[in-house]
Amino acid sequence: MVDLSDQELFSTTGADTIAIVNSFINNQTLFFENFVSSMIKMGNLGVLTGTQGEIRTQCNAVNGNSSSGLASVVTNESSEDGLASSF
Repeated sequence: MVDLSDQELFSTTGADTIAIVNSFINNQTLFFENFVSSMIKMGNLGVLTGTQGEIRTQCNAVNGNSSSGLASVVTNESSEDGLASSF
């Protein structure tokens, strides 16, 4: 079953994620290797508490007018290994 967000990654014209989705479609081992790597990275993320973190009102955007923050960190880390990094 394809999730709506998965479909968006594949069907948005000109999206950088189309090539990634196609590579995972053609190579299930590649998908699972990347999935494992991503889960390990997520497990190693430090939890921000107190004034260092925030509870987002929208999960895909940093609260307020801040141009830096968690979204920038995640985008930079994700793009290093060629995985999708859109926020």
